[in-house]
Amino acid sequence: MTPVNPIVDFLLSRLTPDLREAFEERAGIMQFEAGHARELAEALAMLEVIRTNPLAVSGLVALDILLDGEPLTIVTADLPWAHQHLQDCHARVVAPIDLVNAVRRMGMAVVLSAF
Repeated sequence: MTPVNPIVDFLLSRLTPDLREAFEERAGIMQFEAGHARELAEALAMLEVIRTNPLAVSGLVALDILLDGEPLTIVTADLPWAHQHLQDCHARVVAPIDLVNAVRRMGMAVVLSAF
């Protein structure tokens, strides 16, 4: 599904697959069950996704990884580069993780450094 509004379309391209699915579900409910026009339903659905996941469209992705058997969490703004770099370092991606949850898990504040 390609959104009607180009801004919504751009923001949608930045969502993870699970958040994209949440967006599509919310947009469908708002359009077909609430009776909103498609463009409004998509805009409202995107606002709801952003409200519940403030960093969803930031372009930042957090990944739990294993490097030399040690669990780490990394943050990247370039997922393809990160996957290649991790492969070069013989690290294994365990799972994508919500950035807010990653920070909470590490004590509500983290220090970032280059990987």
